[in-house]
Amino acid sequence: MYIENIEKVTKAKYKVTTDEGVLYLYTGDLRRYKVKAGEELSLENYDTLIKETLRPRCRRKTLDILTRSDKTEAELREKLARYGYPGFLIDDAIDYANKYHYINDERVANSYIYFKSGRKSSREMKMELARKGVDKETIERLIEEKADDGEAIEKAIIRKVGSAESLDDDKLRKLQAYLYRHGFETDLIKEKTARFREKA
Repeated sequence: MYIENIEKVTKAKYKVTTDEGVLYLYTGDLRRYKVKAGEELSLENYDTLIKETLRPRCRRKTLDILTRSDKTEAELREKLARYGYPGFLIDDAIDYANKYHYINDERVANSYIYFKSGRKSSREMKMELARKGVDKETIERLIEEKADDGEAIEKAIIRKVGSAESLDDDKLRKLQAYLYRHGFETDLIKEKTARFREKA
């Protein structure tokens, strides 16, 4: 492996560009594995670097991320990539975490729906869970089981308007447009806003 360039990123961290990709190493790594710009990195040193330093480091980072907050596999992959780990080490870390059941997309989705149901529409939650990488079948099943658009829209109306007395025709149109933009179904919007208005 040929080391094309070594660029300082922080006080102790370096971006190492090779003819096979990019690695992020620390000062001690450069010394220990004899990583020098314009020189070849021996296969033996590269193999040891991966096995003894980068693989354990990537696994530790994975567990550190999951300790701070539950993540889906897709979110975890994205985060590890942002830390500069190459794809094969991310695959290894994901396999390692899965082996011990540290990653559970359904658990993440359940938790998200629990905290957001009653505040967000089903459509909004579906979009967000899809963005997090939860599969469509799981999303549909959990939303159907746990989401309550009726409660969510009622809370949204009170948050936005306050009292039924202040809801004139102009405010009603704006409220309905707002609710539609937030993913609520048209029929439900009409039903809930009409009921709310009756309270005046």
